[in-house]
Amino acid sequence: MKRVKSRFGTTLNDVVMALSAAALRRYLLDHGALPDAPLVAMVPASVRSEAHAAGGAREPAPGLDAGQHARARRAGGAHRGAHQGDGPAESALQRGDLERARATRAALSAGARLETYYPVSAVAEGQGLNITVQSYRDHLDFGLIACRELVPDIWRFADLFAEALEELDKHAA
Repeated sequence: MKRVKSRFGTTLNDVVMALSAAALRRYLLDHGALPDAPLVAMVPASVRSEAHAAGGAREPAPGLDAGQHARARRAGGAHRGAHQGDGPAESALQRGDLERARATRAALSAGARLETYYPVSAVAEGQGLNITVQSYRDHLDFGLIACRELVPDIWRFADLFAEALEELDKHAA
């Protein structure tokens, strides 16, 4: 993933988005379910102030034209700017970071070595699929949660991420 990121001059967040989009597109094509209209997706954005931000998706994702990049950056920047410094959002984020740190310290202080960190989220009403990604120990872990009626073969969907990465890696070589 780092080679793809570097070759395209983008961020790991952009590579994750490209992989997710490619895997979903392939899954829908394989099931004859690619819609005529665009799908609606929610991508959480950091609401941390610049002082707390560790970086972010500032570079354009591969595959979009310049106009699409500009619109996405303006929309993302407006969203982030509207929420920067919000007390409750920052407090919630800091509490979440603190809770994760406490859980990790508790496990490690008992002599355990945390090998991986699989993120788990939930599927909300009207949502068929949730893709959550967590970086830890120099690798990314993907957590997939889906409505079994809408995505009955989630393991096949998971396999498509590896195929999408192979395809991106080929183009990055």
